[in-house]
Amino acid sequence: MLEHLRAYVEAEAALREVGVLRSRNLVGDVAEWIACDELGLTQATASQKGHDAIDAQGRRVQIKGVRLPNRQLGALRELDENPFDRLVIVVLANDMQSHIMIEMSCDEALERATYRPRYKSWHITLKRPEVG
Repeated sequence: MLEHLRAYVEAEAALREVGVLRSRNLVGDVAEWIACDELGLTQATASQKGHDAIDAQGRRVQIKGVRLPNRQLGALRELDENPFDRLVIVVLANDMQSHIMIEMSCDEALERATYRPRYKSWHITLKRPEVG
C-alpha cells in the first residue's frame, strides 16, 4: 500500500513540475491542461474569477472536467451574470487515457443548469457520454 501512495505522490509532483497540475484538483487541472493544449487557449491566472482561459478571439472560457462514471460537473457560480463566453467540458474516461470535449455558450449552459440555493450555485449533470 505505501508503495502505491509513494508512486501517486511522485506522479503528482512530476505533473506539477511540467505544468499540468496547478491546484489539488487532479481532474480539474488535467481538464484545463487538455482543453488549453487542444484548443489553443491561454490559461488564466489560477485565481481568476469566472473563467479559466482566454481563446484567440479574447473570449473568456470556463473549463470543467468530469471523470466517468461521475457525470456531475463542479459548481458554476454566478452563471446568470455571464461570467464566461464559452464553457468547455472535458469528459475523461475512468482510466484518464481518453476523453471527449463538449462546448457550449454561457446561455446554453444556463438553459441546461439547475440552480441550487443551498450551494448558491448552478449545476449541470451530463447524460451518459461515451469515452474511449
